[in-house]
Amino acid sequence: MTPLANNFDLPLLEATSRQLAEEIGSESASELFMCYLQDSPGRFEEMKRLVGVGDRKSLGLLAHSIKGSSSIFGLSALESLGHQLENESETEGLERLGGLIQELDREFKLAAPEILRLSSELAARA
Repeated sequence: MTPLANNFDLPLLEATSRQLAEEIGSESASELFMCYLQDSPGRFEEMKRLVGVGDRKSLGLLAHSIKGSSSIFGLSALESLGHQLENESETEGLERLGGLIQELDREFKLAAPEILRLSSELAARA
């Protein structure tokens, strides 16, 4: 398979999947992937809401959480965008922050089908 976008690193995601399966077992790794898939869209919506109400502190905390959870799976583009959003949440204009959230959402949508595939493969091995 080839990467889905310039920022999406499928080989890294697959390597992370194998490493997680070795460390915590295939079933637990599959569950982690599914939690990430299920929780992320709601987090992005919450981030949009926080921008709308101007709650920069909560936005920064949520961006930190996205950064950390994305790094667990080797999703470097999402991790980087989360880091950028976290760092800029207190200083940049709300329009800029909204644009970063849109980029996060776009990157997630590129990665989601592969995350689901890997989760299914892990579950089948459990």
